[in-house]
Amino acid sequence: MPILPILLQAHIIMGAYHYDGTDWTLYENTEHPIYKVTELYEVSPSNVWAVGYDGVIFNYSGSAWNLITSPTTDNLYGLFMLSTTDGWAVGNNGVILRYH
Repeated sequence: MPILPILLQAHIIMGAYHYDGTDWTLYENTEHPIYKVTELYEVSPSNVWAVGYDGVIFNYSGSAWNLITSPTTDNLYGLFMLSTTDGWAVGNNGVILRYH
């Protein structure tokens, strides 16, 4: 009996979602491409940092995501914040960024 390949269709839902305790809501903002995020770091519920593809850096201030000017266009994959004003991000091509 021959083995037939089975093709599955996968749907990748890109984006960021916020859970308010009851429902999940897709965060949609064309100015801030949050779908590019690869790493999040929560300092507190009102201070969350994110890095990602093309060097994007975001900071959540408790009410909105803010795009932070990035000195690189290399993909960023790692993030560690020591405090709300001091942190590190690392990425492709040996990129190491410090925020302070």
